[in-house]
Amino acid sequence: MSQKVEVIKQETETLLVKFQEMKKVFEEEAQSQMKQIVQMIFDESPDLGAIIWTQYSPYFNDGDECVFSVHEISFTNATEPDDLDEIHCECYDGNNPDIWAADLYDYKHSHEDKKKNISIDLLEYFNEFIQNSDIEDVMEMMFGNHVKVIATRDGFNIEQYDHE
Repeated sequence: MSQKVEVIKQETETLLVKFQEMKKVFEEEAQSQMKQIVQMIFDESPDLGAIIWTQYSPYFNDGDECVFSVHEISFTNATEPDDLDEIHCECYDGNNPDIWAADLYDYKHSHEDKKKNISIDLLEYFNEFIQNSDIEDVMEMMFGNHVKVIATRDGFNIEQYDHE
């Protein structure tokens, strides 16, 4: 191999190592920021149990490109794993009459009795933030593809999500 090829090969490998290092630093900072935002939401929303969203690339899109996206949040007062397992989209399918789940639209237009201690402004901001097309790559990097993310006061729980 010629010296020119060796030099360009070494420069390229160095560039890739730098990229991986920067990507790791960015991922750590993004995760830290995400944790801070979620913690703020829970601090301002004493009746909130969990924030849930799905993110995935569709398996089929009528011939269009299947592009990864983050979907709208739903939220609930549920805190127990068994109750959280019964939340699908914005609906609670369990047997506990004290548990509710909603998306932003549903919550704003109903659930009058549940609006006391939930910071809807922070939830709306968070929803817009995670669905921003500029952050989708970061969301996929942090949480994965074909997943359901459940944010609670204790952190993030990630489950495989079968969406089709």
